[in-house]
Amino acid sequence: MEGLSHKRSLWWIIALSSLLLFLIQASFFGDWLVDDAGISIAYAQNWASGYGLVDQSGKPPVEGFSNFLWVAILALMQKSGAFSIPFTPKLLGVLFCISSILILQQHGTRLSSPILGAILILLIPTHPSIVQWSVSGLETGLYLFLILGLIHLLTPSTYSEKTALLLGLTISLLSLTRPKG
Repeated sequence: MEGLSHKRSLWWIIALSSLLLFLIQASFFGDWLVDDAGISIAYAQNWASGYGLVDQSGKPPVEGFSNFLWVAILALMQKSGAFSIPFTPKLLGVLFCISSILILQQHGTRLSSPILGAILILLIPTHPSIVQWSVSGLETGLYLFLILGLIHLLTPSTYSEKTALLLGLTISLLSLTRPKG
């Protein structure tokens, strides 16, 4: 039992280290939100205010966003009165990334190679593009969380290191292909 407890503690230390690295990088961005985040925020605020999915109240609907779920989440936060710029989009991005780290921690414990598991946990959520865009007001943290959630649901309780490496590579390529979400 002691060996199992020690192994679990090690995985939690790795996950918490990843979280700390993520938060340190995220802190460098301060109040900054990328200008594209303003598009999603405007649509969310207008929707929550009853004007519909429009970028400007009183204007006809024009599709100007490609992240409906993110806009819907921001609109719900606005409608509930729990929305503040830049705090809310940044907090949501951080929370989704923390959830992603927890998913990776679960997968890391399944691998026969602790080193490979540690690399996945430390590198994916602390990749500079993921950190930057997750705290920029865009849906990147949500996107990462959904991808990792899908992988979690699709992967068996045991899989090869090659498969794990390919999953990590795929996630990295997704973040490089479309870093904004």
